[in-house]
Amino acid sequence: DQTMRPGAPRQRYCCGLSAAVLMVVLLSPSVGVTETPESRPRINSVDTYTRYHIPDGERPALEQVALEGSADAAFRLYLSLDLENAKLEEKIFWVTIAAENGSVGAQHMLGRYLARTSQDPRLRRRARYWFKRAADGGDDGALDELREIEATAIRK
Repeated sequence: DQTMRPGAPRQRYCCGLSAAVLMVVLLSPSVGVTETPESRPRINSVDTYTRYHIPDGERPALEQVALEGSADAAFRLYLSLDLENAKLEEKIFWVTIAAENGSVGAQHMLGRYLARTSQDPRLRRRARYWFKRAADGGDDGALDELREIEATAIRK
């Protein structure tokens, strides 16, 4: 992966404030985001621990690359944290960076977190936004989730 090698061109991470705001909103007691086994997005069963585990010695360098705008590095950090059952706020931090920097898979996962862990209408609207971005990027699963959200809205 080019974006994780030193000296490789990197995508620009320009939305740090929005990641921080999203984390504050998601983790605010008034919003009531709670991750449950049913709401927790799961990594496809073909993915294995050995594929996404990041050795502790490699994590700082990968975090630096992700913070500089690498969607791939940020999504890899998210996936490793998901396997380790890390805290929700840590996972949301990295998946948001990945989504903002163009990772279609991260956009889908972020939409899923927002749609399944909160009843706040603002966050559900953001879920729709992220599903649309992922669907526009070719993620058929996100398109299915977007259609379901729209069908549910019509039935109400």
